[in-house]
Amino acid sequence: MILLALCLLMVSIIGYFYVENSNLITLEEPVSIDSSIDLTGTWWFMAANSDDENLMKYGISTDGIDFEQHNVVVSNGREIQKMSFVRSDKFPFRRTHFAKVLLKKEIHKRTWFVYKMKKMEVYMDERYFHGNIQISK
Repeated sequence: MILLALCLLMVSIIGYFYVENSNLITLEEPVSIDSSIDLTGTWWFMAANSDDENLMKYGISTDGIDFEQHNVVVSNGREIQKMSFVRSDKFPFRRTHFAKVLLKKEIHKRTWFVYKMKKMEVYMDERYFHGNIQISK
């Protein structure tokens, strides 16, 4: 009986860590790009092609990125510490691409952080306060 309880506990622990880590979104090391304006460090966006409206608006160069294979995530003034999928009761987990983001504490008021990721659409989830963005403490 004790052996069965221990086995069930181990399976639960392994399952928890698998599920927790399986929803992480892998971002490559960022490229830092200088900004001509002060940035707030409170938002990010995803671009699926080089003529994305936000890339053009802020003059962010994506030279050398193959948009057939990758998208870019651009963070305004703070590095992204972690990005992961949001689970939802209303939408099946495997079909949603809403993300929550943990930003690093340090702000760089004149720096955009551009990350490359595999070709996949991710969105700020507007159902949450500030699009589910948190700043590390």
